[in-house]
Amino acid sequence: MLAINLKRVEATASRKVICQICGRAFLPQNGAIGDNVRPSLAEFIKSQRPNWDPHQFICFGDLGAFRRDYVKHTLECEIGELTSLDQEVIESLREHEVLSENIEKSEYVGLEKVGNVMCHHCRFIQEDFDWDIWIDAGKQPLVHKVVPDLRKQLEDGSRKMQDAQVSFVVTISDWNVAPKFTAADFTFTPPANSQKVDSFIPEEPPHPLLGQPAPTFATTQLPRRRWRQHTINSDLSTC
Repeated sequence: MLAINLKRVEATASRKVICQICGRAFLPQNGAIGDNVRPSLAEFIKSQRPNWDPHQFICFGDLGAFRRDYVKHTLECEIGELTSLDQEVIESLREHEVLSENIEKSEYVGLEKVGNVMCHHCRFIQEDFDWDIWIDAGKQPLVHKVVPDLRKQLEDGSRKMQDAQVSFVVTISDWNVAPKFTAADFTFTPPANSQKVDSFIPEEPPHPLLGQPAPTFATTQLPRRRWRQHTINSDLSTC
């Protein structure tokens, strides 16, 4: 988890910095300084990259890759072989990181309420789409609303759609940051007379015509030249 100073999120400096991992240049808002990386994740990065410098810049792409490896390593140490569900969790980390990559500009809009919760409203500009996020202004920086703006997706399409605005609102409430789980929460008891299957989608058998000779047919080629299926073996030039 990154510690973000929301008071400074409006910074839009054009000067690029070099990522200490991949060596590529990025805008400062497309990464973080090592000191802002969660300590346990920073320790894992240093175990993989001994020359890791907490005072240097790391891009979000490389930070996300280390985060996925860290989660995978932790799960493997605790439970051994990963299940398909565990793999889906790791993949979801990669998908959600796309939202924070390639940010061209960021803006701190101000304090606004989402329901009864006072939140920091931040706006991020990217090449393909823009998005706003509302983060709890209290002690815990919980996300309460996200609004992607998809107008840029329509600019390359029909002119009639260029003035259209497409967005959707995702609101999150009733956060429980201290859930209490028991073994029963992770116990599955299959219903009586149920059967275990490898897939919910049955595998279709091969088509009955597969491997059979093609039926006889005739068609017209350009310029209006008749062609029959049985001539394919005698005159390949007509194909």
